[in-house]
Amino acid sequence: MVAPPRAVAPVAPRWLGATAAHSQDKWTPSLLTSLSVLTDHHPQLQILINFFDQARVDAAAIVQHYAGNRTQIEGTWVPGMKTLFWKQHLTPERTRHMDAVWVFDCDIAVHPTNFPLAQVAAVLTATRATVLQPSIQALVHGTYHPWLRVRRAHMSCL
Repeated sequence: MVAPPRAVAPVAPRWLGATAAHSQDKWTPSLLTSLSVLTDHHPQLQILINFFDQARVDAAAIVQHYAGNRTQIEGTWVPGMKTLFWKQHLTPERTRHMDAVWVFDCDIAVHPTNFPLAQVAAVLTATRATVLQPSIQALVHGTYHPWLRVRRAHMSCL
């Protein structure tokens, strides 16, 4: 007698989120706190945050100060343009084992109450898109900068 196949629970996708911020920006503490909560909700999510300050900063200490001892959030210091950070840290070796790499600006409100990462992941998977950028809606305060908020967005852009 052959045993019936067991239902296998779907494995959550492994994501690497990467962003860059200035250590002295007034929103950096809020960003790191939100990323902490986001990684609590999504344990498979790893975050790499680069501090692009011109003067060297202790990125690990900044992360620990605002996010605690979370192993899912790593700080780096690459001064200047974020593309230099991407080149140095988003290497094939680093991203090979990930299902997706999420590169986002530091002004996006990433707290789970504002940003439905699971829904974004589901859309990305369902559409087999290689690039996905959600619109920034005014009602959910998707960005810290009010002038970037879209007043009306077509549903296909959400």
